[in-house]
Amino acid sequence: GLTPAQIVRHVYRAFLAYCSLRGLPRPSHQTEFEFLRTLPPRIGFDLEDQQRLTNVYVFATYSPSQVDMQMVDQVQDIWSRLRPAIDEALQLQRQKQMAAS
Repeated sequence: GLTPAQIVRHVYRAFLAYCSLRGLPRPSHQTEFEFLRTLPPRIGFDLEDQQRLTNVYVFATYSPSQVDMQMVDQVQDIWSRLRPAIDEALQLQRQKQMAAS
């Protein structure tokens, strides 16, 4: 299984993929917090969840401390809301591709 930090990183990468699907990829020169500030308030995924996920990801990635289970629970809760948003974005992308064909 995945470690707590790996779970956090996995969900954050899914968030970045979602942003890319919505036409908002993260430029490589931007930090996580700079990227967060550039996102429009309504991208189909709750702003508070975006902030919480980014905070936990930065902690998991850069802090010498261990990710605790409370953080993992928080991220899994966010994932339960992000997953349907990703599915919806994928469906919209498919519809656009079919309309363009």
